[in-house]
Amino acid sequence: MKKVILLVITIMILTLTGCTPYTKVTIYTTPIGAEVYSGNTLLGVSPFVIEPRINSNVCIPDTIVAKWASGAEANEEVNVCAGYAYTYNIQRPKHKNLDADLSQASIMTQRLKIAQYQQEIERRAQVKELGKTIKAIFSGGSTTNSYSNHSTSSISSSNTNDYKYIGNSGTKYKYDLNDDSDRIKYEYDLDAQFNDEMNANPGVEIDNDFGQYGGGNSGW
Repeated sequence: MKKVILLVITIMILTLTGCTPYTKVTIYTTPIGAEVYSGNTLLGVSPFVIEPRINSNVCIPDTIVAKWASGAEANEEVNVCAGYAYTYNIQRPKHKNLDADLSQASIMTQRLKIAQYQQEIERRAQVKELGKTIKAIFSGGSTTNSYSNHSTSSISSSNTNDYKYIGNSGTKYKYDLNDDSDRIKYEYDLDAQFNDEMNANPGVEIDNDFGQYGGGNSGW
């Protein structure tokens, strides 16, 4: 029975994909943040990944152009064949206003960190739901969390109103360490300090990059 199901799934996948080989192209620029074009078509802002649909045994040559905020441009000759993965890194040529491009790269770096943080939150939520479903299947019961009355979030150990400071990443903190009075309170709050040491929250690093420093973070 399992073999029949696997065969049906395989046929469905082949039907939907049309047997087109998977092709992946990753584009970087140095510095990042440049717009990359193929002719007059904007492919994306580096770094980015595209997955072109190319028929088997077909290769597509092209010239892509990276354009930075300063006006600097650089060309890259590419040749993309079906069924392969490619990585290209286009280097910025010597050009005036390098500071403008470095500033754009810094902004893009922050956006990427926030996007990665949000993706990680979504991934953890999906894993949690999958775990609940699997548990329900094997236990033959409901998908309701048997620990629903006992939250495992670090917020549950304290009144949520205590988390009055919110960073750009969305992470909540009990203390604003940019504030002198909050910083003193944090020095005497051993529980909050211990919580921060034990809580590996990537949102804290993102907030620090923005010059936002909090103590007693709420965790995931």
